[in-house]
Amino acid sequence: MAPKKKQDVANDVRTKVSALKNKIAKAKQAGDDGKLETCQDKLQKCLNVAQKIGIAHEFQDAFALVGKQQRLSSGRVVRLVSDGGAPPVAGRVVGRFCVSDSADDGGQGTLFGGLAGHKRALPPTSSDGSIRRNVRTTPAEKQKRARRFQAGGGEGSVTVDFKRGDLDREYVRSAGDGHGDLRPVPVLRKALDHVRERWKTGATYDWACSNLKAIRQELTMHGHQGALVVRAYETHARFAIECGDWHEVGQCATILRDLYRNGSPGNQEEFAAYRVLYALERSNREALAALRNVPKGQLAHPYVKHAVGVCRAVVTRDHAGFFRLYADPPRMSAYLMDRLVPGVRRRALKALCMALMGTVPAVDISDHLAFETEADAVVYLRQEGLGKAVSESEDGPVLDVKAARPLLPPS
Repeated sequence: MAPKKKQDVANDVRTKVSALKNKIAKAKQAGDDGKLETCQDKLQKCLNVAQKIGIAHEFQDAFALVGKQQRLSSGRVVRLVSDGGAPPVAGRVVGRFCVSDSADDGGQGTLFGGLAGHKRALPPTSSDGSIRRNVRTTPAEKQKRARRFQAGGGEGSVTVDFKRGDLDREYVRSAGDGHGDLRPVPVLRKALDHVRERWKTGATYDWACSNLKAIRQELTMHGHQGALVVRAYETHARFAIECGDWHEVGQCATILRDLYRNGSPGNQEEFAAYRVLYALERSNREALAALRNVPKGQLAHPYVKHAVGVCRAVVTRDHAGFFRLYADPPRMSAYLMDRLVPGVRRRALKALCMALMGTVPAVDISDHLAFETEADAVVYLRQEGLGKAVSESEDGPVLDVKAARPLLPPS
């Protein structure tokens, strides 16, 4: 029975891949970026299945249509980039809104277009929690980043005389009293646009972070206030969120809060939601304090309501509610929720084992813990030290909850 089932799945994958390739071609001709990204995401899911059943070699042309994007067993989307004869390296997971100024860009879209309502399985930042630095990007990824940036808007065109070297300037911690070397504010505005343009074409985080710090430093030395300063800090915060530089995220969020309080215009609701989720990862008490600091007029905004819902789900241990919110996060909230997922999954697994008897199918655990496939759930159980409690049955892998209880990691 098993070989027949695998063959049926393989035929289904072949049919879906063929249909999606045609849809992608039509979307490209029509210039419909939204439909293109949706079809690419669906194609990626088919290719994930193809990899699991061993027929990925049949779809090399399809992998090219999604920028050689592949998904690890944990569910994390990565892009593989070949550098000459070197082995492939994992590419940056690109946030959909990280270079958009407008809080209305895309409404409440998901982190990757087309994933609304689907289970997400992204782990936090990186396997070791470090900042993702100096990651190369594919041409396809650069094009997607550029398309996402087109709606970001700017502050109008500015004509100003400057040298090309004025746009690139590394951050120097001690600037002294060298005010004569400061770039004029119009040049700093141009330099900020330059960083954003370089970012959407694949600049490294180290380079972008250093240049943004230099821009922020010079704006401070000018005593400049207003929209440009907010835009610089919002841009830096989004880049830092994408790359997991949480120290920089905290600094930018604090300064932005003060700028908003002083009347500077900006995306206040978006960053209020980020501050709440950032605080929640630290402790429930800090999250409560962050919520108290959100102006009452912002509490009804969809971004803030989502963050409040996440807090409520974590505090009350409503695991199902948490994963529903995790499936459809506004803007870049998913990156901050990624940090909460390991703890929520451990608590949900412990609750499941304590509440049930006998064996639980891995497919049910996959649904309960928001994995994409039962294979991902089995890998997770083994990583958590429950491998001895996992066995095979006629219907697939199962977890013996009684055997698993003594093996459960602390939550």
